[in-house]
Amino acid sequence: MNNEIAFKPYIHRFSLLILLGLLYPGYTPHVVQAETTSIPENLYLDELDLEKTECGWGHTTARKTVDGNPLRLNGKVYERGVGHHAPGRILVALPVIQGRFRCEVGIDDETDGRGHAEFLVYGDGKPLWRSGFVKGGETAKICDISIDGLKQLALVMDSGPEGYALDHGDWLDARFEIHGASGRENPATQSIRTLSPGAVIMDDTGMEIERSDEAACEFLALSRELAKGIDVFRAGQSLRPEAIFLNTDRDPVDIVLRRTRALMQDLRTFENGPKLTGEEKQLDGLDAKNQVTDLNDTPARQALFAEVVSLREKIALQNPLLDFSDILFIKRHVTPEPEKQGNHMCDQFFGFHATKGGGLFVLKHAFDPSRRSVGNLLENSKVESGRYKNARLDSSWGFLAPELSFDANKILFAATDTASRRHSYIWSDDNCYHLFEVNADGSGLKQLTDGPWNDIDPCFLPNGRIVFVSERRGGFGRCHARPCPNYTLFSMLPDGGDITMLSPHETNEWAPMVDHNGMIVYTRWDYVDRGFNQAHHPWITFPDGRDPRAIQGNYSEDERSRPHFETSLRPVPDSPKLVGTAQPHHGQYFGSIILLDPNVPDDEEGGEPMGSLRRVTPEQLFPEAENAAHRDAANYGQPFPLSEDYYLVAYDAFSGMGKGHVNNYGLYLLDSFGNKILLYRDVEISCQCPIALKPRPVPPVIPHQTLVGLPPGRKASIETTADDEAIVQTLPERAEVGVMNVYETNRPFPENTKIKELRIVQILPKTTTHANVPWIGYGNDTGARKVLGTVPVQEDGSVFFEMPVDVPVYFQALDEDGVAVQTMRSSTYVKPGERLTCLGCHEGRQSGTSRFTTFPAAFRKKPEPITPEMDGSNPFNYPRLIQPILDRHCVQCHETEAKVGKTFPLDRGDMDLPRSLDPRRHFFESYVNLRPHVFVFKGVYQNRMPELMNPLPNDGTAWNSFAPARTFPGKFGANASPLWHLLKSGHYEVRLSPAEMRAMALWLDNNADFYGAYELETLDAQRRGETVLPGLE
Repeated sequence: MNNEIAFKPYIHRFSLLILLGLLYPGYTPHVVQAETTSIPENLYLDELDLEKTECGWGHTTARKTVDGNPLRLNGKVYERGVGHHAPGRILVALPVIQGRFRCEVGIDDETDGRGHAEFLVYGDGKPLWRSGFVKGGETAKICDISIDGLKQLALVMDSGPEGYALDHGDWLDARFEIHGASGRENPATQSIRTLSPGAVIMDDTGMEIERSDEAACEFLALSRELAKGIDVFRAGQSLRPEAIFLNTDRDPVDIVLRRTRALMQDLRTFENGPKLTGEEKQLDGLDAKNQVTDLNDTPARQALFAEVVSLREKIALQNPLLDFSDILFIKRHVTPEPEKQGNHMCDQFFGFHATKGGGLFVLKHAFDPSRRSVGNLLENSKVESGRYKNARLDSSWGFLAPELSFDANKILFAATDTASRRHSYIWSDDNCYHLFEVNADGSGLKQLTDGPWNDIDPCFLPNGRIVFVSERRGGFGRCHARPCPNYTLFSMLPDGGDITMLSPHETNEWAPMVDHNGMIVYTRWDYVDRGFNQAHHPWITFPDGRDPRAIQGNYSEDERSRPHFETSLRPVPDSPKLVGTAQPHHGQYFGSIILLDPNVPDDEEGGEPMGSLRRVTPEQLFPEAENAAHRDAANYGQPFPLSEDYYLVAYDAFSGMGKGHVNNYGLYLLDSFGNKILLYRDVEISCQCPIALKPRPVPPVIPHQTLVGLPPGRKASIETTADDEAIVQTLPERAEVGVMNVYETNRPFPENTKIKELRIVQILPKTTTHANVPWIGYGNDTGARKVLGTVPVQEDGSVFFEMPVDVPVYFQALDEDGVAVQTMRSSTYVKPGERLTCLGCHEGRQSGTSRFTTFPAAFRKKPEPITPEMDGSNPFNYPRLIQPILDRHCVQCHETEAKVGKTFPLDRGDMDLPRSLDPRRHFFESYVNLRPHVFVFKGVYQNRMPELMNPLPNDGTAWNSFAPARTFPGKFGANASPLWHLLKSGHYEVRLSPAEMRAMALWLDNNADFYGAYELETLDAQRRGETVLPGLE
């Protein structure tokens, strides 16, 4: 079509010449010799593969914006072009051609005049054109440059100093005009293609560095890190001082020389360690050379740097800890922005976000560069069992979470078929991760799990079972603008049978691993009356699911002083410590490497938030806590410890949380001195989850003390039949819980406080998909709850009672008036057959039992049953629990006084009007008006809405980012509510009965909720005061 249009003027001219010849036979036209330049062939940028591009947010999109809208600039709609976002880069390989690149650029109209970015074009690493910074609403800038003889063209978007928000850029009518081309079959046209930005790095001057040149890449990375520096706080938290930057560091050569020397000296301390005499002489020579090499002679400094890192590799690979040959790992694309395509701590593990490519691999002879090779472990394997029997798990699948058995003979991993519709948020058997097992030689490939649930993070247990994470528990996250199912701990037999829920926690859990003591260490999102961004940290539980406890990080007072999220935890050999990754909430499992000592107190008792943590990689900021979510670097991931100082890791010096597939993590040998030795990189796809392919000691088998999830070969200790359903029915519905002394607490109760009861409150999993849909009460993205009741506390502070199994609950210590003095903001639970014992009420984590000299009084009797509380507490219901009290004592007077403006009404409002998003019609008039007089756990950054909650969100918006984590006795709930003190001291002639005061205290102590069930179709019934049971327990 383009050629046809281009030839029309010539056709018209030729017709005119014929006509003149016919009219004037003697006419001889003057013939002008035509130029030999051929008519150009256009190839549009939007015809290329845009998956291989770098985009600061969302996806680089053909013929649409990054938000999926038509391309529009200053009201003009463009049919051709590419939607892009800063910071971003489109790298194009060119054949040897003659031609031009032409386009218009600008910030798309969809930003409503916002956004501020610059467009740049580089050819073979040299700047060819720049737009200058443009803003939303400005006219298009025109780019028209020659591409004669160029091999690569880089189209770059750079954000302004204020950040990258709304930098929705358009490359409009972007095309390559190729001279000498003849049709789309011409090799010159066909060979124009996009390159993976992971294959080429652009330095700060626009020069390109091949990713295969590791020394040049490291020189650039260190130069940038040195320019940023490391602040005094991070430096003080560093595991080793060598890993920080010193005032004497002039450039990367200085850094790598001293770090190499520290490595060499450390290796010599090993028993049977290398002598390194020759290497030391070489290092001394390079040190001397460094002193005389001009600091301003960049090529000479880079050449010297390359010499040092070559020697460093030689030294590092003599590490005695490298007593194995092969490394197990996966290849897997990092999921792109936005969250709905997988760039989130939850969504990254949804099967429909997986991208084809990659697989399960072994790096053979990993520490011998001359013999190093990579093999696809599943290349010749077919699935031998399950629905996928006879299928090949090839590169059309997505892979996740490999784990090695203790004897190194078997491998567990998760995989999903990527052929189904992507990013659908519709769960099916075909688009979820399922668990597989394969022998270490690639034989015996078996499918272990199936179904419309994502099953991930498998791990072998010492007793023969397998622990993993699954969505089978049910329920959804409370703060998402999309469906995000909860996934928690499960276990199963080695053949995939007897799948048992270990944890009924009502929010997400991740990455179970077995520590040296045989306990399960994992990450839990603790989200009871807290913000969404604050508590996803290490927990520990028995292999049968008993007694979950926080290890560290559950009481932070702000979200900037410590990691947002600690995950990928592994026990360090010959050490009580754990290594893990400090990752973002709004991102994936990459970030900074941390070393955790569980024996060091942290901020649980008011100590230092980082007290038990050390930064192994201090140059990497904690993602989202110390840098920007969705965008900034998260360079490290999935550490596999060889010792406290040496690790296998996934690493990308040029990563970005919003770069998606452009991220190119390789496998490295990392040490705590700051050295990183590349072992393997595939420039087309990230390599992740390295595991030393060697046996390791089997931790002790902890006796199984529940009646479910039994180890292989063990029979249940209760009467059962062969019918699985009958077995379930015969399991006990309650288990025993004891507290030795509620007065044992790390924060003393107010003086003369007498604790008389313990209240048990159940947290309900959310059954609706979007945040604050529905809004439950005053709290933002808060959880619905029901009060199971109370049990008595003995004079000595002991408690012994029965509690329903597999129900997430929290406890409250009540005084003589039935008012909570202390509350949990976490959940616990019991399993069938378990007896759970606590020392006290929020006792210190390091507390022991030595100070208990007498047998607790409660333990001398049978366990107490739970005594139900008043009507309207189970399930929670303000219209049944509180409004009748107001009707009896408050409504009439307030109605009269409200008419003359002296107070506010406390009635239900107009119940004839349908419920709506107006707070007074979603709740009651009284509920809205009482808000200023009620204590609510709420986030520091929560209240973008006015105190009277207007308007309510209806789009799944969550605002409660972070709430102060510590609960101080007597300073929350009723005790912190002006309404309670008004009622206690007397308000005119109002005198509530003891039962009414108790009801009021119960409501105030539990975040003063209105509704007790999430199901939208039940809200009208709940508002009418009807008893509505929750849809999921």
